Amino acid sequence: MKVIIACKLIDEITPEDCDYIGVDKGALFLARQGIHMVCAIGDFDSVEQEDLKLIHQFSREVVCLNPIKDDTDAQAAIEKADSLGYQQMEILGATGGRIDHELINLRLTMQYPGRVILKDDRNLIMAYPAGTHHVKAGDYPYFSFFTQSEDVLTLHGFAYPLERRRITCYDLYTVSNQLIGETGTFINEKNPVLLIRSRDEKKDS
Repeated sequence: MKVIIACKLIDEITPEDCDYIGVDKGALFLARQGIHMVCAIGDFDSVEQEDLKLIHQFSREVVCLNPIKDDTDAQAAIEKADSLGYQQMEILGATGGRIDHELINLRLTMQYPGRVILKDDRNLIMAYPAGTHHVKAGDYPYFSFFTQSEDVLTLHGFAYPLERRRITCYDLYTVSNQLIGETGTFINEKNPVLLIRSRDEKKDS
């Protein structure tokens, strides 16, 4: 079961047949698009009172957080989605702003490997649990692999293959790889690995 979590930096969306959770100004964005939410969550400190009324109209539940808190609104939204039983969480509007919040969002993908996806116009980001994984060519042609701790990584079907190479969080060479065909396989033997799929900025025609 999939839920789309719209964070405050979201500026466009293509409606899908799934559930939605709005985060702070992301909830206002969804409400203005006429998209109903299972939940709106945040401290809403940057939302006007009239806008908050609109959010209430389009949300089944509104969770107002204390602005003085340890967790970010995005983290609270992911934990809420997890408590509601969603297995796949696609996060929009969570990149391109404050670097500290973006770093936290990247770490959140590592806490929920295989379940949390960060997506924007140029990046598709997800952590994969230890195991064998198959990927296909698509709109994001560049593959970059990162680990939080030591791992052993194998890459087959990539322009720069690896065979049981030991990698750590200090290694910098596992970026901007590409598939040589339509599919590829990677194996991370010990721990979750963060895969950032990316593409260059689209040029105006």
